[in-house]
Amino acid sequence: VFSTPDWLLQENIVRNIGPEGVMSRIRSLQERQLSGLLRSDRLARLVEQEAFNGAEAYVLTDMLEDLRTGLWAELGEGESIDGFRRNLQRSHVAKLGVLLDEDIAKRTDVGAAARAELRMVREAASNAVSKYKPGIISYHLEDVVALINEMLDQD
Repeated sequence: VFSTPDWLLQENIVRNIGPEGVMSRIRSLQERQLSGLLRSDRLARLVEQEAFNGAEAYVLTDMLEDLRTGLWAELGEGESIDGFRRNLQRSHVAKLGVLLDEDIAKRTDVGAAARAELRMVREAASNAVSKYKPGIISYHLEDVVALINEMLDQD
């Protein structure tokens, strides 16, 4: 669900749904799935499962790491990041920011993990900028770093 849906991008399909709005429609579909995964109550249940099941549980930090490494996989090798993935990556950062904001008063493990994830994404994006020539991908990564800095500064 988080891969670029090349099968939907065939010219005859795109022409039938209109030449504009394909990226926003795909972004909306992917954001819906991302929001489902990153619901604060779902993440809180992962924390509880660790408390009840210990090492046998799929813990919050493992889930967030798996998600991050999947969504930002291109950074490791300096691979191209298409527009669909850039949108998804921005959505990931935005959703982590929402989790952080929602947790300000409570200060739970969910907020702590969201903060840590934002820091790791920021570091990975910052380190990867030099792998890309000046252009939309490097600008995207610089923008992600700036956005995360704003989120963490407001905290």
